[in-house]
Amino acid sequence: MENTTQRGAKTRAAVAALERPGGATIGELSSLTGWLPHTVRGWISGTARKRLGLRVVRVSRESGETAYAVQR
Repeated sequence: MENTTQRGAKTRAAVAALERPGGATIGELSSLTGWLPHTVRGWISGTARKRLGLRVVRVSRESGETAYAVQR
């Protein structure tokens, strides 16, 4: 069984990454959480947007990379 202090730790870390200036790329979220890229995309669509009700938008960084960020 998972320790209660660890429950939701990856979700909290991913949300924090999305909230920082410039957001986070799929690769950054994948490295941060240990999830595969397709899992990160599913988490953004299902958990972040639908369950948590966050407005996650796609943004382009100056480097041309696509990132995702929480829009407030």
